[in-house]
Order: sequence, then C-alpha cells, then structure tokens
Amino acid sequence: MTRIYANTLPERAEKGVNGSYVIIEVKAEVNLNVQPKQPTQADLEKKKERDRMQGGPGLRAGWSTGGMTSIRAMP
Repeated sequence: MTRIYANTLPERAEKGVNGSYVIIEVKAEVNLNVQPKQPTQADLEKKKERDRMQGGPGLRAGWSTGGMTSIRAMP
C-alpha cells in the first residue's frame, strides 16, 4: 500500500478529506521473470531428516496413522 485516505468522491485526490469513501492506493508492479529460490543441499538434507523424524514424506506430527477403528460413547 502506498496511501490510504478518505475522500468525498470515489477517486484519487492529492489531499484526503473527511468523506464517505476510503481510497486505498497500492503499488501493483509484478515482476513476471522472478524465479523461486532453489533449495540448497543443506535445505534438502534438513527436509530429508524432518521427513524421517515424522514418519516419511507427507506425514506430519499430530496426525495419527493408525489406532482405534471405532469409538464408543462414554456412559
């Protein structure tokens, strides 16, 4: 965001005034040539160790991979 101000009309203004419209100006430049950062060998090793500690790729701590197949209501 570059500027936020109120105005009496739904349009840009040099100076905001007490009005019914809130104007939010944003910088909308997008670089389409940006590439995601490639993981380093250290990143890959950390991921491999994390996956090993959590039971394999895709499994995460806190999710059960087995256990009771039915739940009985408490009396």
